[in-house]
Amino acid sequence: MAFSSDVLGKHGLSVRSLVQDGEPASSIPLILPDDHEYDAKTRTVHRKPGAERRKLYPVPEALQMLKKIDKPLSIISICGPMRTGKSYILSRLLGKPDAFDLGHTMDPKTYGIWMGTHVLTGKNKNGQEFCVLLLDTEGIDSPFATSSQDASIFVLTILMCSLLIYNSTNVPYKKDLEKLECFSKLADAISVRGQDAEASVEEATELKNYFPDFLWLLRDVTLIIPQDGDGKPMDPTTYIKTKVLVRGKTFKTTSQDDTAQAIMCLFPNIEGFTLPPPHSDETVMQNIAKYTNELTPKFREGVNQLMDKLLTHAKTKNKRGYGAASFVTGELLAIMIAKYVDAVNDPNSIPSLDNTWKSTIELHIQEIMAELVQEYKTRMESMVQAATGGKQIPLEEHTEGAGSMGIMNMHKVVFDEVCDKFRQKAGRFSTALTSSSEQGDSTANLLQKFQKKLVEYKAKQTELKGKKYQTSEVSGGELWGFLQRNRQLSEQHCTRLYLSLFDAIKAKLEHDVSKYTFKDLEKDITQLNQEYERKARGPMKYAVLKKMDEEVAATHAQTFKKVKGFQDKVMKEQQKRKEAENEAKAAAENVTRLREETNMMKDTHSKNMKNMAEEHDKQMIQLKEDGRRRAEEDMQKLKDMQQSNFKELTTMFQEINTQQNERLTKMLDQMMENSARQSEQTASLIGAIKDMPAPEVRVVGGGGPCVIQ
Repeated sequence: MAFSSDVLGKHGLSVRSLVQDGEPASSIPLILPDDHEYDAKTRTVHRKPGAERRKLYPVPEALQMLKKIDKPLSIISICGPMRTGKSYILSRLLGKPDAFDLGHTMDPKTYGIWMGTHVLTGKNKNGQEFCVLLLDTEGIDSPFATSSQDASIFVLTILMCSLLIYNSTNVPYKKDLEKLECFSKLADAISVRGQDAEASVEEATELKNYFPDFLWLLRDVTLIIPQDGDGKPMDPTTYIKTKVLVRGKTFKTTSQDDTAQAIMCLFPNIEGFTLPPPHSDETVMQNIAKYTNELTPKFREGVNQLMDKLLTHAKTKNKRGYGAASFVTGELLAIMIAKYVDAVNDPNSIPSLDNTWKSTIELHIQEIMAELVQEYKTRMESMVQAATGGKQIPLEEHTEGAGSMGIMNMHKVVFDEVCDKFRQKAGRFSTALTSSSEQGDSTANLLQKFQKKLVEYKAKQTELKGKKYQTSEVSGGELWGFLQRNRQLSEQHCTRLYLSLFDAIKAKLEHDVSKYTFKDLEKDITQLNQEYERKARGPMKYAVLKKMDEEVAATHAQTFKKVKGFQDKVMKEQQKRKEAENEAKAAAENVTRLREETNMMKDTHSKNMKNMAEEHDKQMIQLKEDGRRRAEEDMQKLKDMQQSNFKELTTMFQEINTQQNERLTKMLDQMMENSARQSEQTASLIGAIKDMPAPEVRVVGGGGPCVIQ
């Protein structure tokens, strides 16, 4: 029985490469000690001649791969003594015997932390797409690392994964916990909210909400696990919980007790699993990847069962972020790794879950905003170029019906698209943002901040048909830049057009005015206006017409009087009427613009209010599900502690859980209040914006002035 893609298929998972160019290596270093360097060209790691190991550093090429993963991650990591076959187990998850480099000598092959260049993709139990990332770690007893350096690798591994596999050989006994001293120091090596010199019991208990599940994998087991009270062999999980991770019966606690207590308190779920020896031949044992087909049936069957167990866990538990019902993506993990590595390298600092999560989310949101603002600008530029044929000509700000689109029409299309993308990208962290921020910086608030980067409005009161309306006009944001450039082009285009049309009249006035009659002048001016109306483009159309008419009347007033049969009174009346008409049309255009911009803002507020309600509902579902899962884990944890003789901790654990549940209830109530208040404010804002009728320009009293109504 060989492990194959059938096991992946059973879980609806498939293998996807994170590398596009060429045949990728199966794994890449994610975090390396500074006496080693990664060669991206040859995809190999080299020891630096004469260099001393002092710190760790994240490998940029690996972080770039992580950033390609925008789905929730389930992260399986393996640690333990060197030369115990850790890399082989992870390789089998990818359906290969040697996806991770396997060493066959006492010189370890894995330095630092490595990750697979392939991930498993599929849908979790809730139907949500996710990825499984695999991490392999340096042996905790490497001859090339000190105990503190081992501890740094171990802490980083804990911080990154959702399932930690501790890989060791044979059946463990209580005395073997002496080798696991690194576990007892975890509570002081990681902080939830601050940087206390010594972790409180409450904080240590809270860590379990963010720690990975723990699977103790017992390799090469030939002994029968001791029997329980009924004379039956114990399953590995029961054995580990009741025979290994227990407090001794002596009055004074020992280092073994401290280690057992740390594992019991810090890890939310603890399980055991055994694998028999793969073969009796020493040659095969030294390179089991090479001799996969010769491994014993029991071992191969055990590996298949283990793979099934690991994949089932991956589908049910993603890597959590700090914050209720939050999760980690590859994009976030890349940011967090850089911050965590800085913390473990600093002897005066320890990784803080709260601060790291907040700063990671804030930085990622900024990246999302910058990316989508750039996408808005690029899409708008592209649409403008397509509409103008790449020429420097103006567009209308708003058009009705099918055909060409105005600037505001383009804006609405692109604005809706990028806002939807922002909701999808930032909305994934909605509960995390709400629960970890004192201001409750929800997706709705962030969306409004993002929208202001694209378009800002200012309130303006407009009177129409004897009524006053509260309107809004664009006053800032990226859209303002497009509108301003378009208005400048419109002013330039319309000015050139007017002057070119007036050139024919000007030529007659300058060269043959004696034959130029007043009727001819009236006819030419009417024709100029008709041509201008037909060819003028953009929002400055009537403002330019009014301005140019006034300039022409003032500049050529004396020349007009030389026209044969010139009637000064009639000319002034026509100019006055034309000026009023231009003014009314310009005002109507302005009111139409305000009306459209107000309606667009109102539509945005309406969509935001709807999305706020949907976001709130999702948050409630996520938080309640998270609370239910925690309650189940807490019940099991209490039972485990009682069986392990940590009775004095059981009472404290119950009290702390009660306090945490009260905080969760309070947070849910606060979220409901915030949601109701935001909805009320938005509804009030929408209600204050009354629908404005479309403006009309008409002539009053036969030949009277033009007015806007």
